[in-house]
Amino acid sequence: MHRYEEPRYAELIEEIFYGPTASFRWNELGLTEDDELRAFRRERMSAKPTLRIAARKGDELVGWCYAFADRPDALYMASSAVLRGHRRRGLYRAMAKVVVDLAREAGFHFVHSNHVCTNNPILLAKLAMGFYVRGLTLSPDMGNLLSLEYPLTEVRKRALLARSGLVPMTPTMASMITESLQGPGDV
Repeated sequence: MHRYEEPRYAELIEEIFYGPTASFRWNELGLTEDDELRAFRRERMSAKPTLRIAARKGDELVGWCYAFADRPDALYMASSAVLRGHRRRGLYRAMAKVVVDLAREAGFHFVHSNHVCTNNPILLAKLAMGFYVRGLTLSPDMGNLLSLEYPLTEVRKRALLARSGLVPMTPTMASMITESLQGPGDV
């Protein structure tokens, strides 16, 4: 979809992401924003390919997934949620599958996302789909986040698993790494 309907989407964002331990409202903590810079950033972001998936029950928006290209080869799943009364029915997994399928079709190399470390339902759903843990980061906005990746090409998957130590690195991969370390005339 092009846009989620307002004001309902803003109400859902408020409900899902701004609870007692969720994201900070920086303006309430004294951070002021330059409106011109904000407009500039918004314009720059709108030029990137974006994807909006909606889950509906009748006319009611009950879940969404918003993703955008943050690199030429990557699609970032930035915001996803399913309302409480509609969870545990496969909606999130279905939306994530659509994102992965469309990203593959568009030629991206991987899909990635960040999640609050205690959001077990989402983490379990994504791990069951084939996402891999690729790291842990600390976000001033959301706290500790687990970074996940779904490789869309076999070579990306192999490299991710080799870098993690789960599978041996192929001789070709190893030579590509070591070749860059050797200078002219080094053997």
